[in-house]
Amino acid sequence: MFENSFTQSNKAYVVTSSIAIGMLLVVFIVSYVFFQDFQNATDSSKINYDEYIKLEELSKKYKLMQTEHLEAAILRRKLDPDKWYTINNDIYISIQGLLFDFRNKPKQLERINNIAEEQNKLFGNLVELDTTFSSLRNSIKKKKILGINSSLHKIDSIKKHILEQQKEDISKLVTYREEKNESVIRMMVISSAFALLLLLFSLYRLFVSRKLYFKTNSLLKSILNASTDIVRVYTPVYDNNKEVIDFKIEYASSAKEIYGYNSKELLGRLVTEVYPELKVSGELQKLIDSFSLQKSIEEVSEIDVDEEKITYLRRFFPSQDDIKVIISDISKSRKYEKDLSKLNHELKLSNDLLKEAEKIAEMGSYIWFMKVDHTILSDNVYRILGYKPQEFASSSVKFREFVHPDDLELYDKNINEAYQKEQAVEFIFRVITKENVIKHLYTNGAFNEHDNKITMIGIIQDVTKQVETELQLQQKNAELVHQNVELESFNRIASHDLQEPLRKVQMYLSRLTNDDELSEKNKQYIERANSASLRMRTLINNLLSFSRINRKEDDLSLVNLNNVLQDVIDDLSLTIEEANAVLEYTELPAVKGIEFQLNQLFNNLISNAIKYRNKEKDLKVTITSKKIEAIDIDEPFVKNHQTYYLIKVIDNGIGFDNNMRDKIFEMFQRLHLKHEYSGTGIGLAICKKIVLKHQGYIQATGIKGSGAVFTIYLPA
Repeated sequence: MFENSFTQSNKAYVVTSSIAIGMLLVVFIVSYVFFQDFQNATDSSKINYDEYIKLEELSKKYKLMQTEHLEAAILRRKLDPDKWYTINNDIYISIQGLLFDFRNKPKQLERINNIAEEQNKLFGNLVELDTTFSSLRNSIKKKKILGINSSLHKIDSIKKHILEQQKEDISKLVTYREEKNESVIRMMVISSAFALLLLLFSLYRLFVSRKLYFKTNSLLKSILNASTDIVRVYTPVYDNNKEVIDFKIEYASSAKEIYGYNSKELLGRLVTEVYPELKVSGELQKLIDSFSLQKSIEEVSEIDVDEEKITYLRRFFPSQDDIKVIISDISKSRKYEKDLSKLNHELKLSNDLLKEAEKIAEMGSYIWFMKVDHTILSDNVYRILGYKPQEFASSSVKFREFVHPDDLELYDKNINEAYQKEQAVEFIFRVITKENVIKHLYTNGAFNEHDNKITMIGIIQDVTKQVETELQLQQKNAELVHQNVELESFNRIASHDLQEPLRKVQMYLSRLTNDDELSEKNKQYIERANSASLRMRTLINNLLSFSRINRKEDDLSLVNLNNVLQDVIDDLSLTIEEANAVLEYTELPAVKGIEFQLNQLFNNLISNAIKYRNKEKDLKVTITSKKIEAIDIDEPFVKNHQTYYLIKVIDNGIGFDNNMRDKIFEMFQRLHLKHEYSGTGIGLAICKKIVLKHQGYIQATGIKGSGAVFTIYLPA
């Protein structure tokens, strides 16, 4: 695995080294050729020199012939035939030798042939002159001698040309050899130096690469051993037909594998020996196909290990010599993917819900990048302004175009203050939408740093309905204030102007009752009138009590209900005794409230129990209390507190129809006729108003003929 990587990564340096060695080989070959050429040039020089010597010898022979001829002419004697023929024969032999030597030199060969012709003429003239020397006339002798001299002159001229040509050839050969020697030597030196440098560089790079290879190899093995991935390198095993039938394990990382083998136990073993099940499962064939087709394969599989399902990712990476197998445990990543997918789904749902919530709440959000004055608005902000989402590019300047002219000063002031002080703003302003509808918008935001930029993130809410409702509430409050003033006036009238005549009527009726002259019938009329005036006075007092419950000047304080109940029992002691009633109660809590109102609450409830008692059995009133969490309360009322006190007042009186459980708390609602049970029909209405004043809740449950239960919740 790693050796192949090393070979591939250093292929360039191997090629470079090969080139350098090739260049050195070329230099050697060129040097050899140059040496051979030099040798040939030397041989050529020697041949030229030999030819030159032969020409010189030929020249000497002609000079000897000329000398002999000249000597014979001067001495007027015949030539020595033997000597003459010997010289001629030597000349002939020399000419034949030169003809052979100049066989590859056409010009020189032609000149030698010319010398041979002249030699024949010369020899013929000399023979004729010598044999007829005594018989020839002087004029003919002179003519023959001139022919001999002409031939000698021509031969000498041709010989000079031949010698000059030889000298020229020798000079050119020497010059060519010197120039060629210099260029070839320079080329060989430069090429050798370059090749040596290239070879040294390649060897150095190979050395550095090999050193880096061992370092990288060690690091890679450390990384692979530290990795949780299982890494294997398999080399193919072939049969006789060169078909892959198995693989040998060449490398195994130290990662813990499924079957418990360590890396040393796996090296050198056959894959089917270690994992025989691969044949049955078809995994071996996949390995063979991947290697044979040189095609990477990636697949996911699940394996049950120790009753736990583990998901593995198997990857095959084939090369020419081996195949790498990487097995990764992706169980956690698969779980993370599922969790992420679930979170993305939930996030999408949340975003959809947020968008729907924005629509329902008529609210939107924004991000204001203050330094560049760029704003990102949510879709619903555009809708609030009457536009489609993203219909215009938003900024504080653009948003200003929608602000109502009368609110521009307020808008500019708050925006500038937010920009300069980098503080959140909270205010309400009006805008004019695309449809020319005026809306009231509330905005609030907080500063944050987003991508190293100061931003303000906030909300915009359409509060038009709230503003209109608030205006209506203000109007209603004004009306209520006016009504309260009138009610106070009524209270003053009721407390004085109405009760004063009643007191006088009662006083006069009392005096008339003492008159002995009145008949029994008249006394009954007076008694009825007195009873009616008493009920009227009670009704007025109850109405006054009801109207005074919601007065703001009554401050809440911690009230011990045990003390309140004891005061009520003391006040009603005579009535309780006359009714032969029994009161049972547990320890009651202390609550925040108005003491005299709580006193009136218990007074009314106990008085009601006594009033509506069952005459056929003794009255029993039970009062209990306990603390309860708001989330455990099923009754339908607004729970502004986390805990409440549950107080129950239970009696065994005549009870009531449970269908009337809500009506009994209404004003002037009576379940019985006046002659059956006295009362004004206001008592329970007062109880309900007192409980509501204390942010609590009261309800009644009745069973006709068996009794009633009044359930009260007061904040703890």
